[in-house]
Amino acid sequence: NNGGGQIFERLPRFSQLTKNQKEVIVQPQDFDLKGWAVMWGMDYLRIENREGFDALKAGGKALLVELIPNYEETAHFYAV
Repeated sequence: NNGGGQIFERLPRFSQLTKNQKEVIVQPQDFDLKGWAVMWGMDYLRIENREGFDALKAGGKALLVELIPNYEETAHFYAV
């Protein structure tokens, strides 16, 4: 969950789009998946950094893991 469409910024033609076109593609939102996990009777874990993976444990119940990438770190990764 990167907050809404930032993955499309990686497309080669994205830089050629107009401001309005970019706004249609990248739709910032503040949504988490915890509600879905509750609705389906699943456990839920939100991971926002490397240390968050330490909370992963084997269990008998289905687990929904929501990964929240850091925008700046992701941009740096793709720039290298």
